[in-house]
Amino acid sequence: MKHTDILIIGGGISGLSLAWWLSSSSNKDITLWEAEKRTGGLIKSTTKNGYLTEAAASMMLNFSDEVEQFLNTSGINQIKVNKAEVKHRYLLKNQQLKAVPSSILGIFTSDILSTKSKIRLMMEPFIKASKNSEQTVAEFIVERLGQEVLDYMIGPYVSCVLACDPYKAPAKAVLPRLTALADNYGSITAGIINKKISKKKSIPKEESFSFDGGMETLIKLLSNNPKITLKKQQKAITINKINTGWLVTNQNNEMIHCNQLVLATPAPQSSQLINSVNPSLSKSLAKIKYTALSQVHLGFDKSQIKHNLSANGFLVSDKENIKIKGSLWMSSLFPNHAPKNKVLISNYLATSYQNLSKKEQTTHCLTELKKILPITGEPEMVKVNKHRTALPLYEGDYLTVVNNIKNGLAQIPSLHIAGNYIGGISTRDRIAYSQELSRQILSQLEFSTQTKPYFCPTLLVACAI
Repeated sequence: MKHTDILIIGGGISGLSLAWWLSSSSNKDITLWEAEKRTGGLIKSTTKNGYLTEAAASMMLNFSDEVEQFLNTSGINQIKVNKAEVKHRYLLKNQQLKAVPSSILGIFTSDILSTKSKIRLMMEPFIKASKNSEQTVAEFIVERLGQEVLDYMIGPYVSCVLACDPYKAPAKAVLPRLTALADNYGSITAGIINKKISKKKSIPKEESFSFDGGMETLIKLLSNNPKITLKKQQKAITINKINTGWLVTNQNNEMIHCNQLVLATPAPQSSQLINSVNPSLSKSLAKIKYTALSQVHLGFDKSQIKHNLSANGFLVSDKENIKIKGSLWMSSLFPNHAPKNKVLISNYLATSYQNLSKKEQTTHCLTELKKILPITGEPEMVKVNKHRTALPLYEGDYLTVVNNIKNGLAQIPSLHIAGNYIGGISTRDRIAYSQELSRQILSQLEFSTQTKPYFCPTLLVACAI
């Protein structure tokens, strides 16, 4: 029977980034099991007819010290591709594309918000912060910034990018930076001013980027880490807690012993694995819900679209009768994602489209898109990605569920969770969260091995039986 110091189950961005941090800051033996033939989970870059499409994350937005450290030390900075400078980002309002202002001054000169809403915005510093720590996004934004800001600025972001309902999602989970400003400084406005005044030069500049070859290049770099043992098509079937750590069995009835165990799998799989060890924790994990996601990537000749495409794309308010939730104009952001004089538009569909076939989704998407953009003819390239369980939903009693999960883990110090249902769903969030988790694991490992137990494979197998 094999032994490893740390076993990570799950080779998505969470498990891979955790393995990287662990291996870069220790000499521990690290093994990672991935059940599929490939690593990366939903992150996958595909080239079709010269168009590069992404199945999940399209780019990385970073303002994190942890991610900056990772980029600098991993060497991936050398193949980073920065997002092109584009003039606009749009919002669909009253069936028309409106340029979203990029500054506070721009908000007051644009026509996205009514005069009444602009006056309402100016009152934000004088609104007393709510004592309700469980406010939804809608409650928080309406209270501080007004209904129109929710409908036409914050709501579309939460609905499309995070796939959450702003009327169900806790503000502290979905908008942690904004709620922290209100909590720490009494208002969002005061917080922004304070941050600008005290901003340190060492803080990474906010930037958006991808990599040469797409986001999957990041996965390949992490997967080729020579300091870890990566095993693909290794599905964990059972886990057993013993005095010396854990015994984990795969689909071939092969066992591995580890001192520290990390579940970097989606919540349902983690729930199933942990059920025999801690039924209460298993029930908490089972309460994490997921949403489906469909993307329709369309490639056109530039002459087919008579509109200024120097923009990020657009988001759609729930007030609009349009089934596209948002659209990224990928060839404008990353020109290498499409052949010369071609246009790549990646569209995100409403949940009401999820049960349609890929062909039906494409037809409906193109029909809706032609209501927004002056498009002639048919696309020359179509690529559809359908994910039944794409993103965890930070909705309802999510904060309570996460608190229960953390309390359950506190009872089992050698067990850890690294799924994207805790700590944020973005690639940036996963890398940053993994650094802190790696510190916890190494600290726990050092503590638990101060008095090393006798390791006897025969005895361990007997204990498991």
